[in-house]
Amino acid sequence: MAVVEKALTGNISRVSLTGVINASAGLTGNLDMGKKSSANDYNTLVNKPKINGVVLNSDRSFEELGVHTLTNDEILEILTEAGL
Repeated sequence: MAVVEKALTGNISRVSLTGVINASAGLTGNLDMGKKSSANDYNTLVNKPKINGVVLNSDRSFEELGVHTLTNDEILEILTEAGL
C-alpha cells in the first residue's frame, strides 16, 4: 500500500494550521502555531479600534479624532432649541 501525503491548511479557533499529515498505521504531522501574541498587550493587537479613521494607539484629543468639542454657548443653544 502506497503512502499518500496530503497537505493540511486551515484555521481552528484563530490558530493557523499548516503542514503535512502522513497516515499509515496512525497519524503523524507537524503543527505550526505561528506567531504568538498576548491578548494582554494592546500594542501588539492587529486591527486596533479607530474613530474617524484614527487608530486608538495612545491618548487622543477630540480634535485628533475629528470630533468637534461643543462650547458652553453651543450646548445652551441646543438645549434652548429643544425647549429645555
